[in-house]
Formats: sequence, structure tokens, C-alpha cells
Amino acid sequence: MVSAASAGAPGYVVQRALISVDQWRESHDEELVRGVPFLGQLEESLKLYYAATGGDEPATKDVLRALSVLMRADSPGEVDPANLKIKRYLLRRMAFEAKRLLQNMTSPDDQQAKLEFTAEEHLKDRQFVQTILDEGSRQIEDALLHNACEWILAGRTELYVFTRTGDSLERASASGEGDRVPHVPDNFRNRGHLLAGPEPLYEADKLDSGKNIRYLTKEDRGIAGTGYIGIARPREVGRGVVEETLRHEVQHVADRSVDVQHGRAKKSARYLFESYATEYRAYSYEGPTFSHLSDDPGNLVRKSMAGSAEYGWTERQWAIFSKIYGQYKHTRDGWNADLPDALPGMSFRQAVLSYVDPDERGFNRLNSVRIDDFYDALHQVPLNTTNENLGAVQDVKARARALKPQEAHVVTTAGPMRNKIEEHLGGAALQEVTAILVKRGARYGQLRQLGNTRGTRNLKGLADL
Repeated sequence: MVSAASAGAPGYVVQRALISVDQWRESHDEELVRGVPFLGQLEESLKLYYAATGGDEPATKDVLRALSVLMRADSPGEVDPANLKIKRYLLRRMAFEAKRLLQNMTSPDDQQAKLEFTAEEHLKDRQFVQTILDEGSRQIEDALLHNACEWILAGRTELYVFTRTGDSLERASASGEGDRVPHVPDNFRNRGHLLAGPEPLYEADKLDSGKNIRYLTKEDRGIAGTGYIGIARPREVGRGVVEETLRHEVQHVADRSVDVQHGRAKKSARYLFESYATEYRAYSYEGPTFSHLSDDPGNLVRKSMAGSAEYGWTERQWAIFSKIYGQYKHTRDGWNADLPDALPGMSFRQAVLSYVDPDERGFNRLNSVRIDDFYDALHQVPLNTTNENLGAVQDVKARARALKPQEAHVVTTAGPMRNKIEEHLGGAALQEVTAILVKRGARYGQLRQLGNTRGTRNLKGLADL
């Protein structure tokens, strides 16, 4: 077969168009059928491909023509329901055609074109996320997003941006990964994260090589591990999903769940419950996907999971639990066996049902680097310390003064952090630290009242929240 790249056609353009159409149905279907942005580019690229290879695909041209007509038939921002099914059918046809063409483009020149395409797309993905971080850290209306962006930009946790490879179809097949999709970079290298330069890419001529490759499922949009978080295919999923993922994945690090789980057997009920709890918090705080659902304990829904009895849940609690149960083995194992002692006097199911308000557990619901610093300083103080002049206590007081008013308010009202403060401090040391926190936290109430009166955008002091 003649290579599209070797025949003079711009191979990377062909790759971009074909891979884009292959991704249509794997991203936000409802959004994509509103107006496929790749349509014109795809049509032009296929013409180049067919000219380079001497092929002629009238059936494909008919599909493109029908799609173009349907796209123009819709009003801006709206979808004609009558067109929806046929659009999806045509998109499936185009995705099938794109896969067929990609699998046939296997010459060295084609593989190099796919590598160049991957490098270009990865750079765009990194720039897209960098812009979100920069803009998110400057805005003040969304505290969790502001703090999550600040967390990453401060280098507190490495952020990896994952881009699927241009040869993902054949690479996954050659590597025996099944439905999992190859991405770059491999985050375990401790290089190539957002604040570092991009890593050299994969070995284009070795489809079974795993060098600098990270395999993810098509559903993965974010991951978290020791010292790192990752965001997959950011431009494909869109800004809103990236912002949710930032809030979600930073929370996994900020909530100190690793400390709570430290030393516990990984199959113990408590370990499994804490694994559930950190996911519950992250989904609760991530943004619109779940925040619009009711969390009214006076309006419960009766639901059963995996043959259990029907229990009462808030609408939001049930939606988040169902999501976690479907995605994570730790929650399925704990729930299905209803393991004892997930919490003192509670089985796993009882612990899950009792955990409604995410603020009841976790140390840092705001994803704040300053609360994280306060936690670290407090952790260095010996238990039951009363000497307010001890160097470690002085450090705690300095960290308390550095908290923004809202952060100080959260520290004084969050049960887990209050308990930790009282474990490490007593007597005069406890009194002095508490006084600082209360004074800082009181300003939060004052600023909120002013903000309600004068409007957030007209009150520069609210940036201190």
C-alpha cells in the first residue's frame, strides 16, 4: 500500500483528522453531535489521503455529505431530535472508516507522522491545561478551583497531562492491552510533568514497546497516586471536566487520606472504607456533576445495591456511591461482604450510609496549600504539648496566621482537624493557637456579610477569603 506520508500528502494532517473522528464517540457524544468541528478538516484530509494512495471511497464521501447537511440543518447551539439518531449512525460509520484507514497506515513514514502528530497534540494539551491553571489561580469566586490550581503551580504535587498516541489502535493491539489505550507520558518516570519539559515520546518503530507509555481506560479522565495526579485527554473532554478533575484529584492528596490509612491492612474494612471516603469527598467537591443533586436528609430515596436491603440515601449520596461502587473494587468488596469494624461499632455498609456530609471526614476540603502547611507543622508537635514557646508550636502559630479567613474558619469547624489540634496541643499552647484561628476565622464571616451586601466582584477584600 502507498503511504499517505511518503506520497507527499501531509501525513500529520491526515492523522489529526482520522484520529479526531475516531475519538468522537469516545468523548462527549451529546456535545459533538451539536456541530462536529473536525468535519471540514476531515473531508479535506481524506481527499489528500485518497489522492496519495490512489483510492476512491464514494461511500465515505456520501457519509460526509450527509453529515454536512445535518450539521447545517441545526440551529446554533441546538440539535434537531429528528437528526440525532442518524447523526450518531453516521458518526459511527466515520469512526469505523477512520479506524480502517489508520490500521492500514503502517509504513515507517506513517508511523513517524503519527509520532509527530502525538508530539503536537501533547503540546496543545499541556498548553490547554496550563491556561486553565493560570486563569483558575487568578480568579477568586471558586475557592476550590483557585486552591487546586495554586497547589499544582506551587509544585506541591506533580501534574501529568496524558495524550493518547497517534498509533493507539495498533499499539494497544500489539501490546495485548485489550481495550486500554496508550497515552504519553509515563508518569512513573518523575519527568515530563507539567512544570517540567515534555518527555521524549514513545518508540514509533516498536509497537510492543512500553517506553514512556501509560495505558488508561477510555473512561479514565484523572488519576492520583503517591506524589502525582494526572489528567487524560484534556482538550477532548473540555475545560469543565478538566476543572472538575483538578478539584477532584487534588482533594485526594489534600485530604491526607494516605495518613489515615497508613499502617492498616489493605484488605481491612477500615482501609476499604477510607478508600471509599476519599472518593466520596473528591466527587462531592469536584463540581457540577454531583453538586446540583439534593443532599437534604429529610428527602431520602430508597435504594438497594447488589442484593442488599433497601436503605435511605440522599439523592447526592446515592449518585456518588453508585459511581464509586461501579468503578472501584475496594468499595464493591467492602459493601458486598459488609465487613465489620469499618468504623468503631459499624460495619462497612453502616459506615457508608452514615457518611452523608463530606466535611465530617478529611482534613482539607478547600484543597489549600496553607491548610496543608498547618497540618504538617501540627504533625511535628509531640502529642499533648502545652509549652507555647516550643519551636514547633511557634511554627504552628505562624502557619495559623498565614491562613486565609475562610481557611481558618474551616480548620476550626472541621471535626478531623479539631481533633488533631487537641491531640497535639494542650494548655497554653492550645489556647494561643485557638485564639489565632478564631480571630482569623471571624474575619471570614465579616467578609461574607460584606460580599452579600456589595457583591463579590466589587469587594477586593474577598480575595483574602
